[in-house]
Amino acid sequence: MNKKLIAAAIAAGIAAPMVANAGVTVYGVAQLELTNAKLEGSSPSSTTALTDSKNSRFGIKWSEDLGGGLSAIGQMEYAPNLFDGASKANSAPYARLANMGLKGSFGEVRFGTNKQPYKYSGGVKYDAFVATAAEARSGNGGMLASSFGQNGYFANSISYKGKFNNVQVWVATSVDQNADSGNKYSGSDGDLMASVVVGLAKGAEVGVAMANDKYASGATSGAAGAKNTKIFGKYTFGASQILAQYETSDVTTTNGDSKVMFLGYRFNMGSNIFAAQFGKTDTDQTNNGGDLAYMAVGAIHKLSKKTRAFVAYRKTDDKSTANADVTAITLGMTTKF
Repeated sequence: MNKKLIAAAIAAGIAAPMVANAGVTVYGVAQLELTNAKLEGSSPSSTTALTDSKNSRFGIKWSEDLGGGLSAIGQMEYAPNLFDGASKANSAPYARLANMGLKGSFGEVRFGTNKQPYKYSGGVKYDAFVATAAEARSGNGGMLASSFGQNGYFANSISYKGKFNNVQVWVATSVDQNADSGNKYSGSDGDLMASVVVGLAKGAEVGVAMANDKYASGATSGAAGAKNTKIFGKYTFGASQILAQYETSDVTTTNGDSKVMFLGYRFNMGSNIFAAQFGKTDTDQTNNGGDLAYMAVGAIHKLSKKTRAFVAYRKTDDKSTANADVTAITLGMTTKF
């Protein structure tokens, strides 16, 4: 009997804080990827690496009912480097998101380091291979990268997101007068991002987004950044889905403007998703500098509701430099918890 009482007391002690914090959710993603990347040309080189592909993360988010339809919300999310031994010196977790705010019938307002409207409107949500070696961004030629493209997080910012019938409006701006803090984070005084997404019938949508980088990374005055804009949309028919995006980047430096096109196709068959993606980057530089062509094909298999395996092939054709084309074959597994 005493053992049962002791066991019950221990169980109650464990359950009590869980009940007290019922509004707190612990979550995460673990991803392992094995990639062979090859630089083609007269002197080819090949590397094989085991990495967590920038996708692994863990965090907590919370929501407290304040009454009257109003809730206090917040989120803290960190990215570890679990598997990449080559980067062990830089494996300390860094903050992806750290914010808090209010949510109600008006939408939600968050203060801190937030998700970017430009990145998550179309953008990374359209890339079947995002955060893998086959992804369209990261200089691969299919999407704008940088902290004001499809990379990074919006630090020192105020973010508002609201939905009105089938229209979602998302605006974020920085009020901090410090400099942009590098390629992981954007956010200095005057930076602005916004998107409008219109949901259509049968899983279709169209939208537009913009990002205004007032100052270049590391500068608080003088050196202006870029103005990025994009239009995007997706259409679902039967088991198929087409996704498209067109971006322009207007920078103040000579010969730096870019135009980036992305086209994706997905086919769902049972527990499998087959995907093909194409992209093109045209940059105003001498001798076609920065011009890239991107393509990727692959498959994603749903092992369960939370675990997926994937395999993909990517090629990036560098139009400006001889013997600089890159091909990559990657396979891996992702688990959400």
